[in-house]
Amino acid sequence: MDPINPEHYKSNPSGVETIHVTRHMSFVLGNALKYCERAGKKTTDPTECYRKALWYVRYQLQEPRAWRKVLRPRRTPAAVALYLSAATSPARWLWEADRYDDRDALRLAEEWIKSRLRVAPES
Repeated sequence: MDPINPEHYKSNPSGVETIHVTRHMSFVLGNALKYCERAGKKTTDPTECYRKALWYVRYQLQEPRAWRKVLRPRRTPAAVALYLSAATSPARWLWEADRYDDRDALRLAEEWIKSRLRVAPES
């Protein structure tokens, strides 16, 4: 096992590594995607990863400064498009939330993560 670049970051069916997507995203939503992608792969219990992903999603929803524009490529890179087409996590919603400041997409990602955790809605 490579401790620097472990297999749980290379599990997308497209063959594209998570880092090749998250490097085009903001830090906050890139981390949310990273934790969703490695849930249940780094350890057999995905709970901790989903909780971390949910924390980042909720932070993005609650922190207005987190919606600052970051430098993004004009077009979606081919590797990212391939990755998103094969993703089984909320990768597409996180990408759209990051790319277009789309809060609705981020809420869909939040619901997907919560469904994996079976947690009560935040009050």
